[in-house]
Amino acid sequence: MSNAVVYIDFHKAFDCVSVPKLLHKLKLSGIEGNLLSCIESLLFGRSFQVRVGNALSSVGCSKSGVPQGSVLGPVLFILFINDLISFLPSNYACKLFADDVKSFKSFRNIPEILDLTNLLDKIFLWSKNWQLPLSPSKCNWIIIGKKYESPNILPELSIDGNIINRLDEVTDLGILFSSDLKFSDHINSIVSKSKQRVFLIFKIFTCQNHSAIVKAFQSYVSYSCT
Repeated sequence: MSNAVVYIDFHKAFDCVSVPKLLHKLKLSGIEGNLLSCIESLLFGRSFQVRVGNALSSVGCSKSGVPQGSVLGPVLFILFINDLISFLPSNYACKLFADDVKSFKSFRNIPEILDLTNLLDKIFLWSKNWQLPLSPSKCNWIIIGKKYESPNILPELSIDGNIINRLDEVTDLGILFSSDLKFSDHINSIVSKSKQRVFLIFKIFTCQNHSAIVKAFQSYVSYSCT
């Protein structure tokens, strides 16, 4: 028994959210009255301008997307994308984290992997219906479990005619997963980053105070590399 995991990437997800369709979903979620009017006033009529030195560009209008750098922006995006799970085939598990989507299923033989095309077709249809475009070049999939002696026998998967890559390793929420679930590559990566930062600490910090070096290590190595 092995598991096939598909990773989906949306193209500029936070910038491409359709505001009218987001408001429609908010209404379906039971948000109405003054709260809905307040959110609507936040989303419509937004403008932006680019400054380089003392020069300013002309004012542009934001016709889509949710405000970034705000507390409300990610919440609105989650409410917009959350119904994707109910749209997918029931025999697939699906996990969402912000704009990261992964779906997975166990299979016993090669022909069962072809069922992934149904999953990808559903995801593409949802993205088309709600005008949140996919980025096929950044989508990929991985088989976790059985090692196939001839990888060429595995099928090619595609989204809207675009082949998506099958990987032997994938980074999922900061963790490097390999198809055999051995974490030696992830550990080696962490050790390498730690060594680089330790080298920089000893090169930059001239102070030989023990407690200061320990705090620097905790701040720039322990917390940052794990």
